[in-house]
Amino acid sequence: MTLEVADECSQCTEKEIDVIGLGCSKESFTEHSEQPHLIDSHLDGLLTKIINIIREEGLDYEVKHVAFRCLYFILKVRGFKVVARHLPHETADLEPLLHYLENQDPGVQLKWEIHYGLLLWLSIVVKIPFHLQRFDTSTSEPIMERILNVCKKYLAGTTKAQDMAFYVSAIYLTRPDVKDSYLPGFINWAHEVCPFVFNLKITVKLTFKKGVLSTLAGVFKHGQREQMMEHAHAVLRTILTIKFQPSELLIVKKPFDILETSICLLEIPAGQQIISCQSAAISVNDEDDDDYGVPEEIEEVLNEILQALQDKNREVQYSAAKGIGRLTSRISKNFADQVIESIMELFSLWESDMAWHGGCLALAELARHGLLLPQRLSSLRGNFSVGSAVRDAACYLCWALARSYDPSLLQPFVHQLAKALVITTVFDRTRRSTGHFSSRHRHSDHLRLVRLRKNAYLQLSLFVAQYEEYRPHLIQHLVDRKVIHWDTVIRQLTSQAFHQMTFLDPESMKLILSTQILPRCTNPELYLRHGSILASGKVISALCQVAKDHQRRLPDELGDVAMESISQTCIAILEERFWRRFGGDQMRIAVCNFIQDLSSGGFPLLDAVVDRWLKALRECLASADSNVHTLVFNRIF
Repeated sequence: MTLEVADECSQCTEKEIDVIGLGCSKESFTEHSEQPHLIDSHLDGLLTKIINIIREEGLDYEVKHVAFRCLYFILKVRGFKVVARHLPHETADLEPLLHYLENQDPGVQLKWEIHYGLLLWLSIVVKIPFHLQRFDTSTSEPIMERILNVCKKYLAGTTKAQDMAFYVSAIYLTRPDVKDSYLPGFINWAHEVCPFVFNLKITVKLTFKKGVLSTLAGVFKHGQREQMMEHAHAVLRTILTIKFQPSELLIVKKPFDILETSICLLEIPAGQQIISCQSAAISVNDEDDDDYGVPEEIEEVLNEILQALQDKNREVQYSAAKGIGRLTSRISKNFADQVIESIMELFSLWESDMAWHGGCLALAELARHGLLLPQRLSSLRGNFSVGSAVRDAACYLCWALARSYDPSLLQPFVHQLAKALVITTVFDRTRRSTGHFSSRHRHSDHLRLVRLRKNAYLQLSLFVAQYEEYRPHLIQHLVDRKVIHWDTVIRQLTSQAFHQMTFLDPESMKLILSTQILPRCTNPELYLRHGSILASGKVISALCQVAKDHQRRLPDELGDVAMESISQTCIAILEERFWRRFGGDQMRIAVCNFIQDLSSGGFPLLDAVVDRWLKALRECLASADSNVHTLVFNRIF
């Protein structure tokens, strides 16, 4: 059973919740998934009921399994670190809990919720402020060795309980009374095992490789600097010799990067914070910056982490980005500037969308740590977007800048950032930027309500266009990007959006029609020509309606130049006869809609032009598409 399947099997049912008597429904937990802190006041009561079932010796094993399944469901909603703080941590619980874990078989995958819950409970119990030797008995091996053996046993597991074994091992091995006795031995064991495991000199499960790396990463992350320094260099040199197989990268790359980052932080002298996000001041160590040498191992690790920013696995990318943020805060100013330059090189036309995504995440982490000089902000702009993931990461970068920098530093860039966020919020297919923009916007409720693409173009865009500071940018984005979009539906929705926006700002739309949209109606490019003809018809129809509302003649409303441009465009479309070329059916539909829009608006045309339009409609009947036949019939009659 894979972890994904196991995760699905862990879903708690209503019947199981009723069996253990939690007194709440599954829906009540699901409703709090977006604001899980609201259940904190109920955690003690819920966990007390679950723990009482686990402690009850006379209950059936399956009933206890149900209790652990419900416990894991609560963990998914609130997070294991918060739930662990509410679990009982009395000294009397250590021996029974350890005995319970020793009697479990990690190979029984269908019971992995039990193993996960017990290890979580052990993670808080091993923090008791008493020396563990006080709990030894003469009838069994030392309790400190028993805990370590239990952790090692579950490190080689293949279920999600292995993740909790990493966490417990790191906490246990960094205890004051354990680190002197067992931590050196554990690191030496890992140091001896790593070369054999990763060079495939012996056959070892891939999950064990992940277990070794993740445990070491946790130990170096949670351990005290003075205690870990004596082991850091040797372990770093060992892991730098590891060569991964392609099939292993997806599993072990993330803990590997975390381990490298944690060790490098120990290797770099403390006190090298270089930039303040509020004042952009250089630290006191700046004057000795040229004399500060970066170890060769640190450069090698940074190169690997920069390469990990382009990984196809987004979890690996995010771990690498966090590692760069932590390392850059400890290196010299000049070297940090080189790291930022390397990240900026990812934003090129020759790089993949994964590189753009990882680069945005790395810059966001640097901004969160206050490591990005304000002078760099002017260069944080791209000439296009690649994929929804890149746009999502770019929005995260905008959020990090807003949360980390003083408003006065961001003032020159606020208008540009707001414009880009609004456009992405309204017209992006996934609209993930809604949360980043609406968290500080006065009309956030409207942004959260819209999910469908049609509503985004025809309702949300019209709502945002009511504000003059955003309207020109929305309209120009539609003209530059959406009129020529590869998706026919997007081009149709764009023309409908133009129709509605014309009523908000007729003068601007009149100018855009004459200078940008009409000239494109005879463009050789199919998408551009098709979208421009659709948009022209809708804008002309709306302008005709505006003239009627103002009770003015159409030539007085549009002007002689615009009237002449529209008439000449109609003649040019007839002369080119685009419906007889490649993409003829799309052009037939566009032309039929264009004729209907001009007719419904009452735009005056010469009789000779009208006769030629009728002839063009009859030619469109040659299409094999029944939709074209229907459109032609409706336009003629």
